[in-house]
Amino acid sequence: MKDTDKNRDHISGSDEVLEIDPIPFRSGRGQKHPKSFIRYGWLIAAAAGIVSVLLLASVWFVFTAKQVTLRIDPDLDRIIIMGVLIAPRFGAYYLLRP
Repeated sequence: MKDTDKNRDHISGSDEVLEIDPIPFRSGRGQKHPKSFIRYGWLIAAAAGIVSVLLLASVWFVFTAKQVTLRIDPDLDRIIIMGVLIAPRFGAYYLLRP
């Protein structure tokens, strides 16, 4: 069922002729591709890793810290707690690691 013309081919099972016109070859080397996230994948992965480590460290601190209340009369303007890395204050309470 092959036609001698290279640009024509029969659709199987019918008598219709499908004509395919040739086009010149175009290589993709000269075209500029849009910037994609794949190019910066390592940067995104590093940022996600840093955020994950900080989040895990924060969760660990909150679940292992002790809640401390300091009652001093008369009230002070400022309290400095020495010997700890951080001492976040939530209302009248401080979170301190033992």
